[in-house]
Amino acid sequence: MQKNIEFTLHKTWWRHAFDLIGLSSVALAIVYTLIHWSQLPEAVPIHFKAIGQTESYGSRYALFLIPTIAAALYAFFHNIEKRPYLHNYFALTDRIAPTLYKTRSLLAHIVKNLTMLLLSYAMVSLVESAMHGTSSLNMWVFGSLLGFVLLPAVIGYVYSVLLQLNVLQR
Repeated sequence: MQKNIEFTLHKTWWRHAFDLIGLSSVALAIVYTLIHWSQLPEAVPIHFKAIGQTESYGSRYALFLIPTIAAALYAFFHNIEKRPYLHNYFALTDRIAPTLYKTRSLLAHIVKNLTMLLLSYAMVSLVESAMHGTSSLNMWVFGSLLGFVLLPAVIGYVYSVLLQLNVLQR
């Protein structure tokens, strides 16, 4: 078993700014929900079909599952971002460790904050849908946000694997 090479990563100002945007979006979604709490019906749409139509309803208290999930995901991705040396690397050398660690840390950072934006949008959309009695979700916006979360994850993963495979071939 190879020993992981520890490496210290320093956060740049734009990473702090992106963290602030991600956390602020969740906080604002919670505030928005609390402001409109009295206008919400007892049953709110909680699940949608792929085409955006409501599939099931639940208690309005179920809306607070979204920030709970957001907090858990934020903690998970933040841990991955801070400790990229704990990942399972199959070809880690002193030469590529800094590049690989920076890549994985950046990937976790981007996915973490885009996930916060996605969950914030979902929460506000559920509140809007419940308040206006509509039974649909704008799937174009939701799908686009989901794509923005998945695209960096796929690109970062492929880059990391290619970087490690390049080391194996030498």
